[in-house]
Amino acid sequence: VEIIGSLLLAVTFPFIEGGIDSLIQYHIDNPQLFLGMARAVIILGCIGTIVIISKYALSIKHWTDELSVTAIAALFFVIHPQAFTLILTWSHNSFNYPLGTLFSLWLLVMLRSNSQLSKKQLILMGICAGILTAIQLYFATWVLGAMIAISFSSLGLGKGWRQALLASLWFGFAALIGFIFVTLPIYFLFAEKFCEIANYLIGSRSGP
Repeated sequence: VEIIGSLLLAVTFPFIEGGIDSLIQYHIDNPQLFLGMARAVIILGCIGTIVIISKYALSIKHWTDELSVTAIAALFFVIHPQAFTLILTWSHNSFNYPLGTLFSLWLLVMLRSNSQLSKKQLILMGICAGILTAIQLYFATWVLGAMIAISFSSLGLGKGWRQALLASLWFGFAALIGFIFVTLPIYFLFAEKFCEIANYLIGSRSGP
């Protein structure tokens, strides 16, 4: 999120006189500019996701399929109590619908093709999943879920356990590479962050 936010700030650099210090000071004095750009990115991402879901989630063969696709696209905004708040704020959680949903749809379409995913496809999807995990750590559960889905899809195509496991491992390895690559700028914070996660998990288990 910090990298994406920095890229948004960099877009305004040619329009602000002075150097980096002037850019930083301008955005400190005018935070509404960055927030407006950030909201536009999230909202446009959500709109794009809805359009893509409407086109690829289901094969339209009857008017009831159109209703089903509409319901699927709107489901997040119906059941999530903070859905509309998330698309108006700049947060790690703001990317779970526009990016997380697109990734899930991508995986669904690929597995629904009833053909074994190639190594290149597994690596590309894995890298994307790793980047998502870098944005929000709980996307790691999506990596695990995708690995399980890929394994069972391979088994359903008549592949053996060894080939199914190898396919999921290729995906998982690529996800790890994607995660490490995009978090290299903050590698020195890894130990601190993992300690925070461990303390949180230990505190959650121990209870009040």
